[in-house]
Amino acid sequence: MRRLRRLLPVLLIVATFATTFVIRAYHPISRSPWWIDRSKQFNEAIVGRNWQGTYISRHPGFTTMVVGGLSLKAYDALGEIPPFNAFYAWVFPEHITDFGRHVAAGVAGLSLVIAVTVTLSMLVLKQISGWGLTAVAGGLLAFAPYFVAHSQDFHVDGMLCSLMLLSGLLTLAYGQLRQRRYLILSGLVAGFAVLTKSPALFLFPFTGLTLLTYLAIKLHAGWGDHADGRIAWVLREGWRDLAAPLLIWLVMMILPFALWPVMWVAPRETLVDLFFKTEERVINPHPGPRFLFGQVYNTERPMFFFYVVTLLFKSSCVTLTLAILALLQRTIWRRRVSGPVTAPTFWLMITYVIFFMVEMTIGAKQTARYILPSHVMLEVIAAIGVLSMADLLKGGLPHRWQTAAYAVPVLAVIFQGANGIFYAPHFSAQHNALLGGNRVAQNAIELMELNESSYYVGNYLGELQP
Repeated sequence: MRRLRRLLPVLLIVATFATTFVIRAYHPISRSPWWIDRSKQFNEAIVGRNWQGTYISRHPGFTTMVVGGLSLKAYDALGEIPPFNAFYAWVFPEHITDFGRHVAAGVAGLSLVIAVTVTLSMLVLKQISGWGLTAVAGGLLAFAPYFVAHSQDFHVDGMLCSLMLLSGLLTLAYGQLRQRRYLILSGLVAGFAVLTKSPALFLFPFTGLTLLTYLAIKLHAGWGDHADGRIAWVLREGWRDLAAPLLIWLVMMILPFALWPVMWVAPRETLVDLFFKTEERVINPHPGPRFLFGQVYNTERPMFFFYVVTLLFKSSCVTLTLAILALLQRTIWRRRVSGPVTAPTFWLMITYVIFFMVEMTIGAKQTARYILPSHVMLEVIAAIGVLSMADLLKGGLPHRWQTAAYAVPVLAVIFQGANGIFYAPHFSAQHNALLGGNRVAQNAIELMELNESSYYVGNYLGELQP
């Protein structure tokens, strides 16, 4: 029995990793050409030692091009060698073109990295709370339909939101546990997130807010004990708990840029160009039309609640219900059950979701997938909600039935998986059933953003071939 208990955490982590990877790598449906072309250009620049040529996109997309480029190289070198050919045969959908094979091979590499970052995020949650939150959050994230959909795309957004989640949770772990290794790791992961896509700069003010929150708590607790020399004490604690840690975090965030070859030859020019191109994205709307509540927006931005509506419809009915329960627990039932995380950690997670939506709303370029970082943190909040509900039910049951309350989190993960797999492999076709599902969503937001129906068209055309 003791041996089984020791094995359970290992089995949980392995199951989280395997499920997250398999559900994303199997038969990806998206065929966006941009990042596969950029990954090939990146490979050519590395082989030709053209360090300037490794700056290809304003995103900047460095991590996607590295992982994607390595995945393409691996497929070209190993695709015909057993057992790799069996793996790629499992990955590829039917009637796939040569271009599609390269896309699917690249998605498999991206899915592997996303599975690693999700698994590491679960290990951080273990330090923040315990194995209960680790298990439930891992299950909800593994099957979250919209997260899965954009992890199946050879693009930057799936990688971005998983890296941002890991960095944000590491920051929260530092705030709660005060162990510097979490701060250092958070900065390093944030650096790779920024190298993926510039909106990850949000992690800098979020880290500052987290440090400021815990500093305020410390100052409030010790305010009465420092009547003499209070200003000097506040300044000293401000440096120790806010300014110095934030400086360390910022230095660690910058370090990954040293891995980008263009920084070896033209760092200033590249950073200036990135800044102005990012500014351009904030000022100028997206060139494609946007749809919201029956109105098409061409050159103007959608209404200010575009991302709120998108988040509500793209989250699953399980996630939205459990996130609401988490808020109710912290506002109405907080005296009856404490919840699996501390109050500052919980409200900082809520702040992460809201403030990232605010950041994206400020920019003129607005697209549904840009809200993914808020979406994945909402899954963690949902896990907190179902565990809080289980604790609440446990307190109201007779002693011999209290263990049964923990069937609720298990059922939540099962329902999340069933809800997502029902739409497989077209996970982005899922829209929140609590709000009316696809019947209502078609009149509210954009659908089919990842060419979902092209899978069936490709199969149909393939079957017509003599």
